[in-house]
Amino acid sequence: MNRSQVFAIAVAVVVVLSGCNALTGSDTETDTPTVTPAAVPTDEPTPTPMPMLAPGLTQAGVVSVSELAGAHEAALANNSHTVVSNNTVRYENDTLRHQMNRTMRVAEGSEPFYAISRYDGSGRQPVVSSQRIERWSEGEQLYSAVVRKNDTRYSVSALNRVFFSVQNREQFIKLFNALETRVVGQETRNGTELYRVRATNVSNPEYLPRSVLNASKNPQNVSFRALVDSQGIVRSYYLGYTATDIRRRVNTTNRVTQSLRYTDIGSTTVERPDWYEAANRTTTVAE
Repeated sequence: MNRSQVFAIAVAVVVVLSGCNALTGSDTETDTPTVTPAAVPTDEPTPTPMPMLAPGLTQAGVVSVSELAGAHEAALANNSHTVVSNNTVRYENDTLRHQMNRTMRVAEGSEPFYAISRYDGSGRQPVVSSQRIERWSEGEQLYSAVVRKNDTRYSVSALNRVFFSVQNREQFIKLFNALETRVVGQETRNGTELYRVRATNVSNPEYLPRSVLNASKNPQNVSFRALVDSQGIVRSYYLGYTATDIRRRVNTTNRVTQSLRYTDIGSTTVERPDWYEAANRTTTVAE
């Protein structure tokens, strides 16, 4: 191969390589496009809050126990009302062990009030006795009449307001802290919109009301339903559960049921009982 042939081949190679760059139309070192990675979200989207149906209550259930209990107490403290309650304990064979029924009429501002309670059984044995206790107060003194068969006894003592404060917020704080609640519907009674609250699970069993049981464990078969209005007043509730009472190292199965309802809110009247003078005379003689 002579010098002129070698030169021709070298020129041809240069032309071919130059043609490759011309076909691509870019320089591989300077014109390669840069890929920018997509931004990765770091925050979860803010969920839409559930609307409040009543103080502390949403469709998910009781979300603020203290708020609901406080609203309940505040609303009833400024209104007269009547409270009807029942506490019952039965043995596994359905024999009645203890029962207490109470009707309490409370004036505006919580004074005066008049309560009638009927007790059946002592709580430690099947029912063998019954008694009715009537209590009335319009101040710091509590007047009582205890009726057993044909015997009635009167007494006067200092008023224990904590015991008789049936709208006490602490009671409702414990009750709703014990349960996992949810709202299952809505209804209207006497022109008042009410929300139906249900519970079947116990989150804090130590807060469940113990009734007359000295000790209980492993609450089972829990049933709870309540009606709550838009002000936060728990108009009524029913609670039932099975528990074990330990007495003398023997486990006894009991079915505990409790119910409470408020009526005549804003229209309850409280009158002095007809036995007031007899109770007052008894106290005067004792002094």
